[in-house]
Amino acid sequence: MKLYGNHFVSNGVIEFRKGMCTIKKLCLIHLILPLFLLISCSETTIKEQIKEGKIPSQISSEFTHKGQTFHIIPLYEEVLAYTAKAIDNPPVNTKNLYFEEVLEPFQNKLDENNADAGSYYFDYFFPTKDVKKLEENTANLLRKQQKINETVKASLIKSSDQIAGGDTIIFLLPGNPEMTVIPDDMEGVSGVTFSDEVILLQIDPSFTEKALKYTTAHEYHHTINMGLNGMKTEPLAGLSLNEGKADSFAKIVYPDYKAEWTEPLLEDSEKAVLAEFKKNLDSYDLSVYYEFFGGNPSKGLPHWSNYKIGFSILQDYLGSHPEDSIEVWTKLGWKDILQGSEFKHLLN
Repeated sequence: MKLYGNHFVSNGVIEFRKGMCTIKKLCLIHLILPLFLLISCSETTIKEQIKEGKIPSQISSEFTHKGQTFHIIPLYEEVLAYTAKAIDNPPVNTKNLYFEEVLEPFQNKLDENNADAGSYYFDYFFPTKDVKKLEENTANLLRKQQKINETVKASLIKSSDQIAGGDTIIFLLPGNPEMTVIPDDMEGVSGVTFSDEVILLQIDPSFTEKALKYTTAHEYHHTINMGLNGMKTEPLAGLSLNEGKADSFAKIVYPDYKAEWTEPLLEDSEKAVLAEFKKNLDSYDLSVYYEFFGGNPSKGLPHWSNYKIGFSILQDYLGSHPEDSIEVWTKLGWKDILQGSEFKHLLN
């Protein structure tokens, strides 16, 4: 799953109104001062807490299930190394610093595990202006890492029980706090699959266990898809149906989870989306893909249009072909899936 678009941060405002009695003002001051002290304390003592062992060191995890080896590798300490330098010396908060402290260690870990992540992962590693928030979030993730690792492991086991693939590495990266879509719309978890053996999960401390399990299963299927079909460039239809495949698989593993991007399109929206989808089935223009992803009100495209239509098409195909195994429908190309569904008119 990819993240794009604009992100907004809202600021809270405390307003003193005329006419409030002195007692109320004093009470409010008594409430605010401890809050300021707590915030100040949390901002200035994270490094001290790490040195004192109050914040645990990051823990990697490795396990084998049905002959398939999984490595869960966090990047929390690498992010904290970046935030420490960026906070101490704001002018150095550049792409170069982030590359040195986070991206380069990521690349080294790939090399250590003889893993190939392709060449499109750079867009998912970038510095933030909200360095203190990133530091705070990363420390919180370290405190929750046992639950995170156990949750990801449980999802990988349950997913590989459905269909086994090759050895897989799952990197855990704190979500950039400027990407507010992660906590606001995705229950604290986003993911991207770089190759048939490398997954990156971006996590916010607000994550829910259900979202983490579902997203892990979704990305796991992308590794299966790439393993079966290779890493090839796809047009809009292929990319959308690949997401539909991943969500259809995740729904098999976790049928009770409701992902907003798989909710049916409203009737009027569906007509507009299908019309634009038909025009651009074989388009390789990424700006068209992003338009479907982010939405375009002028064309009647809501956010996540590509995911929603891809999932609808896959669900219709699977309903008409219940005999197909996961491997069979994963191998199918987008034209075959459209031809085998009620959406075959899009090919005309």
